[in-house]
Amino acid sequence: MRTGILLPFKHVNYRNCYFKHASKLDIQRITQKDIAYFDNKHIGISLGLEPTSISEKEFSGDMSSVSTGKQAYDLTAMISKKDDYSVFGLFIEYAVFPESLSIATFEWEQPIPTALAHLLLDNKLGFPPLCQYDIINNSKDEYTLTLKTEIDGYTDEIEETKIIVAYSTNKINHTPLFNQNKINLRETREASLITSVTSMGNILSKRTSRVVLLAFDTMILEILNPITRTIFSLHDFLAVWVTPHTEEVEKIISLAKEYHPKKCFTGYQGISESNIILSTEIQSETIFLALQGMGITYVDSSLSFGGLMPFAFQRIKLPDISVKTKSANCIDGAVLFASLLEAVGIQPFVITVPGHAFVGWKPSPNSQVLKLLETTQIGTADFATAVRSGKKSLEDGLAKAKQILNNPNLTLEAAISGGAIRFIDISLMRKKGILPQTLT
Repeated sequence: MRTGILLPFKHVNYRNCYFKHASKLDIQRITQKDIAYFDNKHIGISLGLEPTSISEKEFSGDMSSVSTGKQAYDLTAMISKKDDYSVFGLFIEYAVFPESLSIATFEWEQPIPTALAHLLLDNKLGFPPLCQYDIINNSKDEYTLTLKTEIDGYTDEIEETKIIVAYSTNKINHTPLFNQNKINLRETREASLITSVTSMGNILSKRTSRVVLLAFDTMILEILNPITRTIFSLHDFLAVWVTPHTEEVEKIISLAKEYHPKKCFTGYQGISESNIILSTEIQSETIFLALQGMGITYVDSSLSFGGLMPFAFQRIKLPDISVKTKSANCIDGAVLFASLLEAVGIQPFVITVPGHAFVGWKPSPNSQVLKLLETTQIGTADFATAVRSGKKSLEDGLAKAKQILNNPNLTLEAAISGGAIRFIDISLMRKKGILPQTLT
């Protein structure tokens, strides 16, 4: 069996991280190892067992084992390390020889992006469950178990009754439904994930663990699947920040019509390919002019896109907030402009390169080459200059990717396939089910 926790923070001492594996088990051996990402230094671990304490037993990287006797235990990991590393993973591995029933839980280890809460239950999108119960019945008896899972104060409670047949292995996934009225978080919050397994009123396993809920404007770019131990990329989910039907976006569209020669937007309507390309050029420029007229300015801030550090965080303003504050960094401006393009029926792209983001769109439905635009120049340049700068941003992004990857021969195609540069097709994301978030 294996369970673990991932601690993606810096300069913090961690203590009292509890790993409750099961109830009434005959545990013969417990082993542990530590894994430090971006840091080769060993991390001091103390393991404690109750009722028999071995908390003075120190481990510092090598696999070790201790004999525990034949009782049920709660395992406590005492982590004491203060250093500047980004992600630390602790995994407790233990061999279990149950008299009858073994229960273990695997839980989401990274902070939960509440901006994606409306998508977590969609199995087609590939999200790992917030919690998986692994239940092994090594007896000839059948058990009826009730499993309950919730994030206290933020989700509904899942209650599921399962029949565990004799000599079976069962994996049961739970992702409770978030209450949209309670996760409109302006700041990151801690919460409690509560899991329990009961049989005929008897508690077999009950655990309360700490989880972190990210604010609605905060994105985590990758998560670690707690079950498969593989990295699941969330970059495509930037599409949830493209919100074409909000009040502020609709106001800008109304304003932009006044800049359009025909006072209307027609998307890809046109009598010929050349006519459609000319039309989308005019529509895009009128959106640009409307944003200029509103006085939206660029605010410089660092971005995490396209680097080598996994599990990075990125704060992104929703378009309505960028409009109200009249300020946007590069990713804020990209999702704002993409929202406006989508609203008028033009297919937008959000392009990310190392440390930067900008916007693009298809000049016609059949176009194989995108039009690019540098949104950071909305307040300082004309439309034609911003378009030229969009092309240069892609060239500069490729040059930076070559430098980061130490590969001077890196092609654009290779940079895209490797994830250093990404073209996020918002229309394609909608077809996949990645819909705009509703939190504001």
